[in-house]
Amino acid sequence: MSNYLRSCPRRTVFLGLPLTTGFAPSTSTATNLELSTNDDDGDEFLTVKLEAFSKNEKKKNETSKTITVHAATGDVMFWNCNSCSGVIPISVVLNVDGVNITRTINDSQATTPSCGTSDCANFNGLDVGTYVYGASDGTVSWSGTVEVTKNTCNKLKK
Repeated sequence: MSNYLRSCPRRTVFLGLPLTTGFAPSTSTATNLELSTNDDDGDEFLTVKLEAFSKNEKKKNETSKTITVHAATGDVMFWNCNSCSGVIPISVVLNVDGVNITRTINDSQATTPSCGTSDCANFNGLDVGTYVYGASDGTVSWSGTVEVTKNTCNKLKK
């Protein structure tokens, strides 16, 4: 079921599941369970709507609950050291879901900088996974892959 829902973003699925509960003094049956998902921006949500009818179907009640699952994200920072060869600025391109995003390293650092340091090429809030990057200082170009892990900043030195 969850694999089916993942493959159908922004779709609603109606399931005709008989769900019997034993509320006294009679038994109620829920006939519609509505499941909806959406995966925009890496977040997914599941909305469950329950309609319950009395045994003689003269009384009806319904309720909905939405559960949001936030995608696991991490950060990547590219930096250049003072003793590294090369020319500044360095243009770094990261392919994110088929879109090339460019950031620039504008200065060299004496020691390993903290994530988010200005003058470094910072890519934040990336979904967990492997990304392809390319970089160039105008003279030399290089490329590779970088792994993004949950709640972590991966620092890559030229």
